[in-house]
Amino acid sequence: MARGVLENLFNADKIDALFARTAEVQYTRELLFSSVVDLMGQVVLGVQPSVHAAYQGQAAQLGISDQAVYDKLRQVELRVSAELVRDAARQAAPVIWGAVAQCLQAMCTRGEMIPSRIFARYPGTSWGQLRLQRPNHWGRLPRRIPD
Repeated sequence: MARGVLENLFNADKIDALFARTAEVQYTRELLFSSVVDLMGQVVLGVQPSVHAAYQGQAAQLGISDQAVYDKLRQVELRVSAELVRDAARQAAPVIWGAVAQCLQAMCTRGEMIPSRIFARYPGTSWGQLRLQRPNHWGRLPRRIPD
């Protein structure tokens, strides 16, 4: 499930559609926004050490100068960045919550107490929601540890 979300998260068509929908000043001439996101993704994930190295690996495929990449990066609108993050969070939330729920289930299985600060970090989470994640044979939930 996580792999599917990650593959869908950086889908070029979706990213370009998001850019077209939210950009007010920027435009697409030769360099697609999805290409810039792909280059930045390589750097963020540690595949390449820098934007320039990522660009050099795809220079022939992109068919533009490195200065065009830097200009596009410099002029990314705040609205576009914010919507990209919002969209990624919306798509990744089920996977993130699933991982958190698995950790909490493991803690309950071992009889460990769940710190109350977990609930502060995940607003809207309640003991009732955790109860739904646990099989009935686990018994009662452990009490919270005071902060």
